[in-house]
Amino acid sequence: DMFDMPGWQTHIIYEEFYPNHEKDIFRLCDSFAIRLFDQKAEYLDHDLDNELVFSSGAILTKEEFVEKAKSWFDSYQRFNVNKLAYMAPKFNLEQQMGHIDLFVDYDAILEDGTSQNFRGPGIFYVHLTYDMWCICGMDFPGFKEWAGV
Repeated sequence: DMFDMPGWQTHIIYEEFYPNHEKDIFRLCDSFAIRLFDQKAEYLDHDLDNELVFSSGAILTKEEFVEKAKSWFDSYQRFNVNKLAYMAPKFNLEQQMGHIDLFVDYDAILEDGTSQNFRGPGIFYVHLTYDMWCICGMDFPGFKEWAGV
């Protein structure tokens, strides 16, 4: 047998056969939110679908979204996240769609040291493409102001 080589072991990755969609959706949205509030534009587009659709009906390409995020980052010195909590993700594999509800409380700090607090419910919408979840829309307090959607 060509796979029976002395000293070699075969490993099967459990998740390739039994994916944990809840964990994948949570991990995707949480790591994206952390990068967003840390004002890290690099790799932000890796978690995004090619197009994002918003409740207003507006559609942005992932490149347009990242440009808006960069402008948002530039308008504040930093963000202090006081709370970021998630509900269990909900998804439908037939439709290849899902979402995760969240609650966020953060302070947006301006250059002069003054801050504005944003708090309340939010949501990330996700889409399953090529066996990978990606973000295809979102809303949270303060989002409409900078995204213009």
